[in-house]
Amino acid sequence: FRAYTAEAARRLSVVEQPRPLPGLRLIDMQGRDLRLADYRGRVMVVDFMFTRCPWICYAMGSSLEQLRAGLADAGRLHRVAFLSISFDPRHDGRDELRDYAARFDADGAQWNVAVPRDPARLRDLLRVFGVTVIPLEDCGFEHNAALHLVGPDGKIWDIRDYDDVAGTLAAITTRLEGDDGA
Repeated sequence: FRAYTAEAARRLSVVEQPRPLPGLRLIDMQGRDLRLADYRGRVMVVDFMFTRCPWICYAMGSSLEQLRAGLADAGRLHRVAFLSISFDPRHDGRDELRDYAARFDADGAQWNVAVPRDPARLRDLLRVFGVTVIPLEDCGFEHNAALHLVGPDGKIWDIRDYDDVAGTLAAITTRLEGDDGA
């Protein structure tokens, strides 16, 4: 009885047993190949979105902008990467990803926007992160919205509310300080 909702259980399970990232290839907004393993050695903040989303995905993008600014102010930005992954490969091609990235000044280096190279592997990726995506009749999706924190070891170690920027910033800073002392 430590979690009363499926979302709380998902978050608790990650804290208690950090999950390794799958060996998945992505295509970024510039058409480049990348792998989740490319980010090892840095803390990573991952969110899942689709570019046609009318509101929650924009709110997550705004939160990532605020996190990036907070980490820059703390002199820690160089140790953190941001990755927004679309779960709508059918509609989110390079142009759509690039437009989404431009809205938030995602530069492709510090913050990248991507889609799985093999759409058939998307379900595996969502399962590892515990993300639920339900297609809606109006061509949109219902999905849980959160920021997934991945450690330098390549394991998901925390899931934070997308609108708790201060708490997420504190969690990342604490992790970076802990890694400095290790």
